Amino acid sequence: MPWHFKIDDPSGNSHVQNPHAPANDVYCTIKHYERTQKEIEDMGFAIPESVEEEKKEVKAKEDGEKDLKKPDFTPEEVEEMMKKAQKVDAKKKERQYEKTKEKDNLENEVF
Repeated sequence: MPWHFKIDDPSGNSHVQNPHAPANDVYCTIKHYERTQKEIEDMGFAIPESVEEEKKEVKAKEDGEKDLKKPDFTPEEVEEMMKKAQKVDAKKKERQYEKTKEKDNLENEVF
């Protein structure tokens, strides 16, 4: 007596084990589909507007349109910031060295 078992799981969290793995199960049919807005709302995954915006972004990327953002800094500005950071780091190391030297002098004076 043949029977059918149908799972409709919009969350995609269902699993049916294939007893013939790794070969395909000839008796099992898998059908993928996009969730409806109602299913998305029922699961609480996202606000419908954000889903539509995301779909548009994915479509735009697939079509080759890229959202290129202008860099915040020019290469010259980055280089200048790096030089300033290196100077600050050098001064910090020098102060640490001086503090250590002073501490050693104080310890030597006490004993």
